[in-house]
Amino acid sequence: MLVRSLVLVSCLVSALQARSETVTFPTADPQAAGGDVVVTGVLTNPPGDGPFPSVVLLHTCGGLTGHVARDWPEFLAAQGYLALALDSFGSRGLGPCPNALVPPRPGTKTFISRAMISDAHGALDWLDGQEFAKGRPKAVMGFSGGGMAIHFSLLRSYSKTIREKAFHAAIVLYGPCAVRGGAVTMPRLDRSPLPLLEIIGGRDERILRECRELLPDGPSTELHVLPDAHHNFDNPVHRVPRYSTGGSAMLFSAEATEMSRDLVKRFLARRLSGTRER
Repeated sequence: MLVRSLVLVSCLVSALQARSETVTFPTADPQAAGGDVVVTGVLTNPPGDGPFPSVVLLHTCGGLTGHVARDWPEFLAAQGYLALALDSFGSRGLGPCPNALVPPRPGTKTFISRAMISDAHGALDWLDGQEFAKGRPKAVMGFSGGGMAIHFSLLRSYSKTIREKAFHAAIVLYGPCAVRGGAVTMPRLDRSPLPLLEIIGGRDERILRECRELLPDGPSTELHVLPDAHHNFDNPVHRVPRYSTGGSAMLFSAEATEMSRDLVKRFLARRLSGTRER
């Protein structure tokens, strides 16, 4: 118990030493992203000079809220990772879902998954040009809608061609594997084109059922089900049940959040070269 308390204190001190700032950069694929969008993100640096391994975070359908903009970045910084949380909706002048990307306007070719992955690759390109991140491995982490973007666009594109600058690993928390009542699904792949960590609450029944069927098999995919956890279990705002745009019950769980952080910590330590479990 004393050791656990000391670890928690160490993490809190490191988080307090982390530095956050707003940065901007161009989206990587204007055609997919709806034009020459300048993306805004919150960059959280761990203590020290770097260069650091990085994690790019993609927000939920509710936009860039505190658990993605602050809570997870502070946790990641305490583990020695640079975190860049993207504001894909705010950068386009959009509010939470439903908006111009979700569902897409009739006739448009810009969808949430394409836009967010274009923004993620813009962040990847930008980070690779910064001395504090250059040459170090980078992961992408998506929450709900951001996870759907990884499922629908990133895995599909990487299964065909790996970009010269590509993410080394992907993490998805409660990201849908199908939309529109199962009418549209993520690509069916025999195996993931990059290491993939999936974390889903056991009470997030629809998403869990669809992802069990659709997620790629093989050793590159890890699926962890958190008992009794609902959708958006890591967002402390949801102290009483609410329903997401997709109809999933959302409820915060401190226990599930701690479990998910331990899974993420261990996954990144294994998958991003040059890092170690602590």
